Formats: sequence, C-alpha cells, structure tokens
Amino acid sequence: MRQSMITVFLRTISVVSFFVLLDISTGAALAQDTAKIENIVSKVKDQNAVTNIYCLQGAVWICTEGGVLKYDTALTVYRAKDGLADDLVTSMTEDDLGRLWFGTQNGVSVFDGTWKTYRAKDGLPSDMVYDIEAGPDGSVWVGTHAGLGMFDGNRWIRLGFGEDMMVPIVNRIVKGPTGGLWIGTYDMGIGVIEGRGLTIIDKTDGLVSNLVSAVAFDEDGNAWVGTAKGLSLLSGGKVKKTFTVRSGLMSNEITSIAVDNEGAIWVGFWGGGVGVYDGKQWRSLTTENGIVDDRVTAIAIDPQGKIWIGCWGGISTVTP
Repeated sequence: MRQSMITVFLRTISVVSFFVLLDISTGAALAQDTAKIENIVSKVKDQNAVTNIYCLQGAVWICTEGGVLKYDTALTVYRAKDGLADDLVTSMTEDDLGRLWFGTQNGVSVFDGTWKTYRAKDGLPSDMVYDIEAGPDGSVWVGTHAGLGMFDGNRWIRLGFGEDMMVPIVNRIVKGPTGGLWIGTYDMGIGVIEGRGLTIIDKTDGLVSNLVSAVAFDEDGNAWVGTAKGLSLLSGGKVKKTFTVRSGLMSNEITSIAVDNEGAIWVGFWGGGVGVYDGKQWRSLTTENGIVDDRVTAIAIDPQGKIWIGCWGGISTVTP
C-alpha cells in the first residue's frame, strides 16, 4: 500500500423513441433456490450488448451499444440522434443537482432537460470514457483510456497518480462508504482518493491482479474487488481473502459485482454467468439455469430487491 498526494494537471474548457422488448423465457431456478427469472431480448441487435445498469431517479437505466434504455412505466431509448455524444454508452451517474451524466466512447454528455457534450477538445483526458461517477463535493469524475479526469463545475482537471504523475487507464470509479473514491485501473491496481490524499493498493499488497474491473461494498464496509484473475476481499484497506476458480468461482474474469438486500454478493463473469456468495458457499447462475447469456457485463439491484443482470446478448432479471 503506497500513499501520496494526487497529482493535478489543469486543462481549461473553453427525439425520444419507444424501445420494444421481447420476453423469451420465464420461470427458471437459481441453483437449489426458487427464483423467477425473466429474459429480455431486443429486436434491435446493438441494444442487447449491455455495458452497465443503474437504478436512478425511480427508473432502471441500461447502457448499451445502441444507446441508453430508460425503464419505468414505459420503455424509452436515448441515442446520438437525441443528443448523446455516441450510441455506445459505457456508464452514467447523477450529480448533486439531479443532472444525468453519460460516459460514451466519444465523450461525455450531461442532461438536465437539454443536452451538452464534452470531448477531449474541451478538456477530457480522452474521448473514450469507461466509467463516470459523481463526487462527494458536487464534482464529476471520469475514467478514460488516458487516465482520470474531474469536472469541478467550470472546467475539466486531469489527474495523475503519485509523484511520478502516472496516468493509467481507468476502468472503474466507485464511491466508497466513507465518501472517498475507489479508482480501478488497467494495470496499477486501485487508487483510493480521500480528500487530496491517494492510497494505492496493488499486487504487492496482496491484490489478486492489478487489472481491476469492478468494486462493490457490503453492509460492513468491506470492499469486494473484481479483477481479471479473481476476486479480492478488502477490510480496512487490506486484502483479507482471495477467491479464484480453485475456491469456487465460476471464472476468474470478473466484470461486475453487486450486493443484494440480504447481503449476498453477486458477481458477474465474462463467460461464466453469475456467482452468488452467501458468506459460506458459491452458487452458480448460468444459461443452464435460465439466464440469457453467460457473458455477463453488469449487475444492479433495484429498490424492490430485483436483480438486473446485463449480458452481451440481452438482459435477465431475477426476483428472489
């Protein structure tokens, strides 16, 4: 674990349509337990490639290669023709003012009734945005192919890690239980930002891999960190346990993690479906059990406790 000050680079920033879904499967079971599984596949192929799922403003938002799907009392899609920076949407967040921010492969768009887009020419580290998260102080943070960026309300600020000003690829940004930001990188492990301090946690500290793809927190404040080579459980910033296929995982390639209302850990795998950990054992949920695709990319829990599983071939929902 290494601690340093975060390095700052300054850059000054100088029609809704309806989406039709087809229900193709219901009534499968989760391992030995009874659960209702519903699979949803779009008639529009690129909207089946799900990248992320969020529960915001009373709706479920599904980011895809074909725009953003908003599901509440009806189903609505937003695409580039409606104001998004690009149809391939990777991530979204809501800031303190209730504005929605969308990360795409061609910049960031913010929506507050009208659309505004920021790109590299406006100060973004890169147009290729992998994740976006609202900060605790009204700021908005983006993880990009060229490092970390922060919008302070007026301009974009580019951030580097440590005194050597490293600018890693940032895959994931998650707000921690104490208000800090956990930054998952492609090859430098995790950077935990608290105020202006930065703590780096990587393989030298016991992290199973430096390629971090997912972070989630349980009710005790423990961090579950998904990587390209397995899952690490951190408590107090220190690695306490590691899970791999040898200890029950369906795959070591983790894409997503969520904690349900009962405290169970849901882990999405690329090619391995979903694993559910109750603190004692792992259970599997795959196409054999009824989900639409084993290439899982996103997991979210809605306020009613329903689990939304985004796959590369559609969406599955699980109602325990």
